[in-house]
Amino acid sequence: MATKILVELKIETMIKSFLFITTLFVFHFSFSQNANTYEINTKINVETIQLKIDRSLFKENKEILKEVVLYRENDSISYLTRIYGYDEEDEIEFPTAKFDEIAYDLKQLNIDEINDSLDRNIQDGNHYELTFSDDSYKVIVYTNTPRSNTQKRGLGDYLKLCSKIWNLGK
Repeated sequence: MATKILVELKIETMIKSFLFITTLFVFHFSFSQNANTYEINTKINVETIQLKIDRSLFKENKEILKEVVLYRENDSISYLTRIYGYDEEDEIEFPTAKFDEIAYDLKQLNIDEINDSLDRNIQDGNHYELTFSDDSYKVIVYTNTPRSNTQKRGLGDYLKLCSKIWNLGK
């Protein structure tokens, strides 16, 4: 009788262990791909990266690039949309590896420092707005004239990343 109870307990323990290990494996596998994630108190699965450069002192022109939007479709295909003055736009396909590289670079930015770098003494009309998002969250990184006092304001990495995104649009 005692042997039968002991065998039943061992079988029950083995089943529980198997279910736990299977659940752990599935959970780990489901969340192991994080090349395009960003975390600010929550994990953001970056699907869209948008850079707007507002040059308010320039006259609106359909040939002046105003915005570059990167959209991650899946693990192999992403899209780049260039938006010009008067909302003229074109779209091209580009490798998702490039998108993931830029998403990784976002992790290196000190967003609080960049958002605090807004210099109200500079009034040249140049404003950079970098936005990245998923279906639930949106992060906006905004400053004016990052080319002025770049290092002093802690904008070196931000300006490099903006240039990298902007040059994809050319």
